[in-house]
Amino acid sequence: MKSFIVFLLTGIVALLFLASTAADATTHVQHRNSTIVAAEGVIQPRVAQRPATRFACVDYICAAQKSVRTTIGGQCGVVCQTNCNLMVKTAGRAQIANCALDGKDLVTAQGSFVLGSTVDPACSCKYCYCKCPYDIDNITKVSLPGCAAKILCRIVSAYTPGWSVTLSYAGTPFPCRLPPGPPQAK
Repeated sequence: MKSFIVFLLTGIVALLFLASTAADATTHVQHRNSTIVAAEGVIQPRVAQRPATRFACVDYICAAQKSVRTTIGGQCGVVCQTNCNLMVKTAGRAQIANCALDGKDLVTAQGSFVLGSTVDPACSCKYCYCKCPYDIDNITKVSLPGCAAKILCRIVSAYTPGWSVTLSYAGTPFPCRLPPGPPQAK
């Protein structure tokens, strides 16, 4: 039993010695890595480098409304979704691309809502009142006059008659990606 206790104590002392040696070696390695040896052999401290900054992106949240005439048997849910998709598809993408990250116009329909409907016996038709929420993503040139949320939200709806913008605001800015680095030599 006495030899087991001596063996156990020797093992503990050895582990403590190894742990203190590893901790001591780590600080020396870190110290050596934090200096640069110049050509003359003089040790100089490293110059701290700033972390890379990111581009600020903003997503615009928009909504538009429209009254759509359809047949009495027409389903307003389908009518509204079809018209919403058409509005987003025919959006004026060139100006949006000028304001967006990498010149990519990301306009996305976020579904559609039927606000109501009325039947008009004079024309034997039905009017569906539609609301279409949509997003314009990754806008980087927010400060330019032609890139404001109000303007870009209206540009989406401008190419399809009947839509009127009811909501347009900028979401919270977020870092969208690192700026491009210097060109790589080939």
